[in-house]
Amino acid sequence: GCASTLGSASAAGSRLGVLSINWSPPLIRATLSPLAAPLELWCNELQPDGSIVLPVPGAAAKRARIAALVDAVCARPVVYVGDSPTDLLAILEADVGVLIGESASARLIARRFGVRIAPLPPSLRECLAARGAQEGEVAAAADSPGVVWEAGSWEEIRRCLLSELQDPI
Repeated sequence: GCASTLGSASAAGSRLGVLSINWSPPLIRATLSPLAAPLELWCNELQPDGSIVLPVPGAAAKRARIAALVDAVCARPVVYVGDSPTDLLAILEADVGVLIGESASARLIARRFGVRIAPLPPSLRECLAARGAQEGEVAAAADSPGVVWEAGSWEEIRRCLLSELQDPI
């Protein structure tokens, strides 16, 4: 699922990155080893002496990293896929934020803050339009609490991504 989706996105020309609180660089690389694409990693790391370096200590750090990417990337939307409550701020900060999996707590928190949870549309263009972006623009509407797109599988995310990666926005 995940590795196949990332591989398809990479083959279509997308830059890839993994942002994680819980997964370390060696675990991410081992899990995604079939992926032959360059991968940027932003995650916490266990040092040889047993200490932990925490460049991503929580949800606010995830949001800040995604905000920096959104500010730096103009040609393509920043897509963030997460599965937990600590992903919600980053999901909302991304041009297209997707919640995958069955986290009841993430859904509860989103709804309590007035965030709409909706099924993932079949294309990135539809995702961007729903966030209030103008045609060809990836900036989100400023006054909206946002929308969290819900995907049942990585295959569903792959289809949405490839709908636009093969036909650039």
